[in-house]
Amino acid sequence: MVTLFSPSKPRDRSHYETFSSYHQSLYRYVEPTSITPWAKPARDRALHAALITLVRLTDHLRANDMAGAFDKGNPEFQSLLASFKGRVREAASDRDQDEIDDVINHIDRLVLDWHKQAKDGMVNRYESYKSGSQFKPLMKPYGSSKKDNAWPTLNSMRNVDTETTVWVKGEDQ
Repeated sequence: MVTLFSPSKPRDRSHYETFSSYHQSLYRYVEPTSITPWAKPARDRALHAALITLVRLTDHLRANDMAGAFDKGNPEFQSLLASFKGRVREAASDRDQDEIDDVINHIDRLVLDWHKQAKDGMVNRYESYKSGSQFKPLMKPYGSSKKDNAWPTLNSMRNVDTETTVWVKGEDQ
């Protein structure tokens, strides 16, 4: 798409002359947010996704239907887990040791939960957009109303904060 401005029209000329300042001003009232990856809400919503990503992208259990074959004792997985924990310790090196320990313990709980679900036949794929009792996903979309053991998973880490509804006294709801 190409836009042609006419130098004889004041509004078109203004777009050209004030292009940078106009676009920079769009962000004037945008408040940047920071994601603290080690905060409990962020961990609850995304740490399991990082663990699953690690397993799938390293070709250990890549296919969608391999989530049920997970075994925490597998030597290949143990090597991946050690690398993952090392990376977490390195990335969180500016944090208190207690906070780092909380993250590592959280990872261990996720591994145990996944192992138990796989062993008990409660999971047979990473994700499933299909319905039916034969599909037992490890993950489900965050906010999904399905009542299962699947881990609620965000599609993006842009919004890890929960929303709060505020009711103003005297207004219709």
